[in-house]
Amino acid sequence: MKKIKIFVSHRIDLDSVVINNPLYVPVRCGAVFDKRENITMLGDDTGDNISEKRNSFCEFTVQYWAWKNVEADYYGLCHYRRYLSFKKKEIYAPNQKIGYLDSMTTKNLEYCNLLNENSIRKEIESADILTTYKHHLADDPKYCGQWNNILEKWLDYGRKYLDKQAFDIMLELIKTKYPDYYKSAIEYMHGKYFIGFNCFIMKKEAFFDLCKFEFEILFELEKRLKNDHYSETKMRTPGYIGEWLYSIWIFHHKLKKDYVIKEKQLVFFG
Repeated sequence: MKKIKIFVSHRIDLDSVVINNPLYVPVRCGAVFDKRENITMLGDDTGDNISEKRNSFCEFTVQYWAWKNVEADYYGLCHYRRYLSFKKKEIYAPNQKIGYLDSMTTKNLEYCNLLNENSIRKEIESADILTTYKHHLADDPKYCGQWNNILEKWLDYGRKYLDKQAFDIMLELIKTKYPDYYKSAIEYMHGKYFIGFNCFIMKKEAFFDLCKFEFEILFELEKRLKNDHYSETKMRTPGYIGEWLYSIWIFHHKLKKDYVIKEKQLVFFG
């Protein structure tokens, strides 16, 4: 039987629902800062880890910990309120193709088919990579028509999250360290479809390749950023850029067609 580990990044400043399914592995993000007592949930602060970077790398500290410390055939990542849905039919999605449900009740988890280990296992093993739906700029009706491409949207709407210098550094690093990805990065950033959200499940080979690509660039990006004036939100720039790197990596391999990639709906629990 294939060893499947879907790591769920949990916050340390609030309690959140843990899914009763052995495929999901809850991990405290930034556990090195957790001062609570008698906590039994795994933390990202053991072995080879970057737990102390939680405030800038966000859930990527959990991803890094899984990459360096856990052996599996399939690795996944999701967030304490965002999961890939395994429901056969789409959930109501007011924008960006994200399904919304009010809470993580057992009824809602069953509705998304998140408690059925055998069914989920079968679907995971039918592909090399499961990722989120891509969504067109027009899928967000509130802002439809304001931007020509997804980079413009982020440089405008997302200015409170990212400075343009972060994109410039990211592209420079892709061009020098991973030139095969550079053309794909330009094409993706100037397109109208966004992948995003950094929720996935993939075979070990793909996961290790993704992590090498992302973290080599993110660690160098972190060194080069002039962030002494950043707000608390912009301190998370490596985390946001990591999401773009994930999107570019997926886009590149869709073009290459070297992996079987299937898209699933992302569901957000209120």
